[in-house]
Amino acid sequence: MAQIRLTENHWYRFAEQDGSIHIGQYTGRDQGFECCVCGKGCKAYTFNIWHSEDGDYETWCFGPSHLPKIISDLGNLDDVVIDE
Repeated sequence: MAQIRLTENHWYRFAEQDGSIHIGQYTGRDQGFECCVCGKGCKAYTFNIWHSEDGDYETWCFGPSHLPKIISDLGNLDDVVIDE
């Protein structure tokens, strides 16, 4: 299976391990962020999941073992994409 290369500030549609689909903006791998699935590590892959255009978002962090399946790369968009 080919592995996708994540690009900072691109928006991705992805599936979590439970099958739920989300859209988030990849912000890179920053020091101090542990995996939200297992709580381990300190440099997880981070995605901002937006709930509104007013700045209401969550940062979800995934370690390499729990990285969600990337469905599609939506590119570097000018507007916020709300995850519904």
